[in-house]
Amino acid sequence: MQEPTDPALRQRLTLTDRQLKELSALGMSVTNYYNGVPQDVEWALSGGRFQLLQSRPVTGVDFL
Repeated sequence: MQEPTDPALRQRLTLTDRQLKELSALGMSVTNYYNGVPQDVEWALSGGRFQLLQSRPVTGVDFL
């Protein structure tokens, strides 16, 4: 089922600058935990806090 989205809502940012910084820090922490290996991270925002759901190494890309 699809529902139309108000055009004004399409232009609005979902996360604040502060939340983006917090999410970025979470991603860096996970990468650092795995010795710098880039991670595909799944997260959720619940009650104003980010929750790490799972992480796994990024595949299919050569980072060299």
